[in-house]
Amino acid sequence: MPDGSQLNPNRAERCAACGEPLGLGPWWCIETQPFHERCAPWETRAFPLAHELQRLRSLRRRLTRAIAAIDEVGRALRVAERRWPDGALDLLAASQRAIERLDARMRELGWRR
Repeated sequence: MPDGSQLNPNRAERCAACGEPLGLGPWWCIETQPFHERCAPWETRAFPLAHELQRLRSLRRRLTRAIAAIDEVGRALRVAERRWPDGALDLLAASQRAIERLDARMRELGWRR
């Protein structure tokens, strides 16, 4: 989450704690009141970047699922490679289906290969 100074760097207000102008340094808006970063009442607030942790957890879950899908197709293609060229047409068809399943799974997870 960007701090208030990144969202509106030209806003001319005073710090709710010390009364000094916010200036161009980093400041945060906490419950509609602007504070210099150093003046903000952090000890009374929940961690302001908790939503980032949640976003990272979600991304990690999606990545883990994508890696599993990639690994599954990799195993299928390695099996096909070992059997090659016996049953070449069947191997190619099975390999293509595995790749198509991967593409579909990646789309479900919001990724493009």
